[in-house]
Amino acid sequence: MSEKLGSVRYFGQSLQYLGGMLQDDSQISSVTRQLINAEVQRIVTEQFLRAHGTLLSHRAAPESLTAHLPKQ
Repeated sequence: MSEKLGSVRYFGQSLQYLGGMLQDDSQISSVTRQLINAEVQRIVTEQFLRAHGTLLSHRAAPESLTAHLPKQ
């Protein structure tokens, strides 16, 4: 789901990827594949930056938690 691609699903041949199944459709044009890849990269990058920012802005919480972990 993205503004560029909308709420769509692309069907096709099953592929094993990161422990899950993905669909690959050889009917999809290379332009569409590039758009899908760009959107996936954008979404993953945005969410990584969001998570990183959240951890930085609440840095005391994970540091407090790790201080309570047993030492080995």
